[in-house]
Parts: sequence; C-alpha cells; structure tokens
Amino acid sequence: MSMHIATKWRELAERHGDHAAIVDDHGTWSYRALHARIARLGNALAGLGLSKGDPIALLIPDIREYLEADYAIMSAGFVRVPLDPRLTGPELVALLRYAGAAALVTHVAFASTVAALTGEVESLRHIISIGGDGSGG
Repeated sequence: MSMHIATKWRELAERHGDHAAIVDDHGTWSYRALHARIARLGNALAGLGLSKGDPIALLIPDIREYLEADYAIMSAGFVRVPLDPRLTGPELVALLRYAGAAALVTHVAFASTVAALTGEVESLRHIISIGGDGSGG
C-alpha cells in the first residue's frame, strides 16, 4: 500500500518538527517550515481552480524553492512536469504543449523566457512566478 506524499510530509513534520530539512546558503528550513510552505503553495495552486491531475510545469533553477514547488504540486494531486532551464524557448513551448500544462511555476530569473511563451501554449492558464524579493517567497 502506497502512502500519499502529502501524508508523508505531514508525518515528517510531526516527527522531525524543528530539525533541519534543508540547509543551504540562505539558511535552514525545518521539516515543519518546509511542510507549511508545501501545503500553502499546494492550496494556492488548488485555489486557482486547477483540478487534480492537471499537469503543472516547473521552470525553476536548482534552489530550495524547486523542492517546495515540486512537492507542493505532487501533494496537491497535480502532475509535475519538470522542465530543464537550459532548453530554448521553442523547446519549452513544444514540451508545454505536449504535456498540456495548465500552469507553470517559474522563477523571476526566467521572466524574459516566460514572457515569450505567453500566448504560445493554449492550455497554459496560469503562470506563477517565485523569487525576486530576496526572501524566497
């Protein structure tokens, strides 16, 4: 019997609480803090009117927020579509179309790339941009 990832994160947060889950140059996120961020982002995505099973693409550099977004997408019941940030605009458009991505979670670092995608992918209803304020929000 498999356990849903949202349940697993809740259990990890309860079991490990304030222990470090992520440590990087920006500091430490405890299991409790990471779980709260995962749940909040997952709820925000669901609040956009997306349905369980909708494909959500990720275009985020190798930073802690990638893990937050990745787990939030899975925990909320969406299908994750990871995209390689090194891909060209036309390659990203082709993959987003092929996946039928309903939303894209991206980072401000890719703003110009993402601006060029707007209107090119018919299925894409939402673009959620993270980062840029220095707080990792």
